[in-house]
Amino acid sequence: MIRSLTINGYRGFSKFALKELGRINLFVGRNNTGKTTLLEALHLLWSANDLSPLWGTLARRGEQAVPEIIAGRQPQMEVEIGHLFTGHQTSFGQEFFIEAINSPVRSVKYEIMEPKPQENQLFNMLNAADPGGVGMALKISGTPKLSIPVIPLTRRGTLRNDVYNQAAVMVRGAKTATPPIEFIATESLNVPSLQQIWNDVQLKPEEELVLRALRFIDPKIERIAPVLQQYYWGLPSRGGFVARREKEDRVPIGSFGDGIWRMFSLAVALSRAKNGMLLIDEIDTGLHYTVMTEMWRFVNEVARDFDIQVFATTHSYDCVHSLATICREARDSEGQITIHRIEVGKTESIVFTGKQIQSAAEREIEIR
Repeated sequence: MIRSLTINGYRGFSKFALKELGRINLFVGRNNTGKTTLLEALHLLWSANDLSPLWGTLARRGEQAVPEIIAGRQPQMEVEIGHLFTGHQTSFGQEFFIEAINSPVRSVKYEIMEPKPQENQLFNMLNAADPGGVGMALKISGTPKLSIPVIPLTRRGTLRNDVYNQAAVMVRGAKTATPPIEFIATESLNVPSLQQIWNDVQLKPEEELVLRALRFIDPKIERIAPVLQQYYWGLPSRGGFVARREKEDRVPIGSFGDGIWRMFSLAVALSRAKNGMLLIDEIDTGLHYTVMTEMWRFVNEVARDFDIQVFATTHSYDCVHSLATICREARDSEGQITIHRIEVGKTESIVFTGKQIQSAAEREIEIR
């Protein structure tokens, strides 16, 4: 379990530290203070031997470049690597570093370098596909040692989709096993991701765990099942699953509204994060305040039983107040449940322990 985290040069954090982290950690603060950025940093760190978080965080934020039109060649989606660094610049010498103190120490470093001739087959691939050729190179290193090749960037400092895909294939064949991690964005998990995870959950004890979570919102739900359905990437969709309610025919799960879909994503992700980490942006999205206490009880229980460290963000007073209820109920909440307030210009979070969270709720003190 991560006890502290330091960040240097990643997005808006030229220098920042999180300390006194527990099993469940809730990030609060005003808009644009970096709460989601902290989740991304944890994702990049914990999944350092996997390139999908690199592409995913840039694509999710819409940090894409207008693709260059090259006669006779298919345009490629390109993401702008510079947005990962403080100052949003892509230039030689730019770097960021993320390190976690746990057992053992884990770190990752991204740096922009001048390309070397014949660095690897990715450079030949980009030179052949783009008349502009290679302009820069992205090196990713860390502890434990990573097996990621140096990645060529275009002269604009962008990463092309075809180069990324080939690099991901190379990494996939060489990467070592790492503890599981699941990231739930504000829009929840998409259908392909949910279906992939469900293949590991169905007909196992974890399936009942998912149903239990859904019944916090609708007690009449009896079963959930996947269905074969065509899915179009990029389009919002809640297809792919149906639910059966007591004395009713099956109904697409998307018909039940935001709360059910959010709780479904949360429970499914928890079921596969055993001995790992769960990251949730705006954990209360779609949930009415009356179910938040049950949601936190569920998260706390599963995180404890499955040895999962949870990091979440919120803007909601009800979400914070509900967590205080869990702190009162949980005998081991001190040191295990924390709230971290993120403020612009601060180099460390302001930490609230279990007892302080309870006291603030009882006295109606605003800590968000």
